[in-house]
Amino acid sequence: MNLVIAPVTKTNFLLNGSSINRLEYYQLKSFTTSWGYEWKSTTNTSEKTFIYKPINIEMYQLNKFAKLDNLLALNPFLRSSFNDGNVMSQTFTFTHATPSKKFTNQHNFVKIGIEEAGAITNIIPSLNKNIYTYFKAELELRKSIKLAYSEWAFRVMGGYGNNYSKDKNLGGALPFFKQFTAGGPYSMRAWGLRQLGLGSSTFYDTSSKRQNFDRFGDLQLETNLEYRFNLLQIGTYKIGSALFTDIGNIWNTRDTKQDPNAGFELSRLYKDVAIGVGTGLRIDFNYFTIRVDYAMKLKDPTRNYNNGWMDVHNLKWTEVKPNGTRVNNYAWQFGIGLPF
Repeated sequence: MNLVIAPVTKTNFLLNGSSINRLEYYQLKSFTTSWGYEWKSTTNTSEKTFIYKPINIEMYQLNKFAKLDNLLALNPFLRSSFNDGNVMSQTFTFTHATPSKKFTNQHNFVKIGIEEAGAITNIIPSLNKNIYTYFKAELELRKSIKLAYSEWAFRVMGGYGNNYSKDKNLGGALPFFKQFTAGGPYSMRAWGLRQLGLGSSTFYDTSSKRQNFDRFGDLQLETNLEYRFNLLQIGTYKIGSALFTDIGNIWNTRDTKQDPNAGFELSRLYKDVAIGVGTGLRIDFNYFTIRVDYAMKLKDPTRNYNNGWMDVHNLKWTEVKPNGTRVNNYAWQFGIGLPF
């Protein structure tokens, strides 16, 4: 029998300002404000949340530095992502957390996010100056299976964005602060933060020496699998570990002349997909969890041998890319909380 709790409705008004300095590349200053509604429906077994923001305004000031200017000269397509544009959008988010109806030890989670920008401002020409026009959608599915002293955890996620503006400066791709990234403690852990992608492109490995700039894409596919288990308990602190694999990548929506393997092609998916495997240590302090993960690149789409797969008979901890950049085939990741 489910106990139904009365739905909760809230009106949300948010203000936020930030400044991001990506050393030697760019500085991004932003001011954002939004107004909308939140509905939450809860039972003793599940929770549904709806968040709709009919007004979401984001104002940005982008200062480009020398390294970014050099990179944009090498790949002009990136210019559509790094422009001085603003956002006037509406957003919708739905989440649903619930246990399995058949198995009491299984738990499911669904998240859907949609953002539409520019449709209203396109109708009113006086509001359309320097405004991005795009559609973006995200989907995340999670499942956990709890056993006596361990747990299986799964996640599948994907996202797609389409900048349909005809503006010669603001069209072509999503703004970089709205694009998808992969790599880091919460995504594709065998790669550094925002260092995976795009597709099997070698642009960043061949364009200029020691190029380690962040990678951004308009499309993302990723799946993760973890087997989590307990090691020991010291007082109230629990120490556990995990074995995991991360599979996925990010892409542009199409290839370009300067970056021919960065676009998504279903026929090239096997070649483009990246695979990392690893293990980790997790310390549960009850109120929060500290996590240290170690992961290796089992399959790297940019490897120019063995179809991208790691050669276990000739294991290399580091590799030298064509432009002279030395990269690790492994990564240490530090995180607060579980990755998903």
